[in-house]
Amino acid sequence: MPNCVVIRPSDANETRVAWKIAIERTNGPTLLIMARQNSKIIDRTVFASSENVRKGGYVLRDYGTPEIILMATGTEVDIAINAAEKLHKEGLGVRVVSLPSWELFSQQSDEYRESVLPRKIHARVSVEASSTMGWEKFIGDCGVAVGMHSFGASAPINKLYEKFGITSDKVVEAAHKSIENVKNW
Repeated sequence: MPNCVVIRPSDANETRVAWKIAIERTNGPTLLIMARQNSKIIDRTVFASSENVRKGGYVLRDYGTPEIILMATGTEVDIAINAAEKLHKEGLGVRVVSLPSWELFSQQSDEYRESVLPRKIHARVSVEASSTMGWEKFIGDCGVAVGMHSFGASAPINKLYEKFGITSDKVVEAAHKSIENVKNW
């Protein structure tokens, strides 16, 4: 769809900004993709401002000096945060990136995109409760995509996350696999 922008906010704060973007845009449709389940509100005194949604993607938080990037969209951002905390306890430096709009992110300058997803960090994991198709442009050759590889199902969200392997423990496993991929690259 020409000039279409998709935004998949992670929480109510990102939703507020996404709604404003949708109202302000006059050059094409804006699709807000919302979760059916309740989402945890991200503490913006600890994590970056939700106003950064306007850039399509942004560093939510660095846990030490980043050695690996966990990027997510929608309510899976919370899963990435939980995985980052586990990885950081293991001694790894982790960057968590909220990437609610690929279209808006691609419109940013090369310098900005590089500041969020530095090319020198090859260990990367994407997290989305949807198809993993398309994430390869962000995770690169050594990255691992955590997401759907089959048709969905109907059940409470936590059961579905477990069934399809979209959990913080699976993201931690994927992170270790990506780090190993970098070593073998």
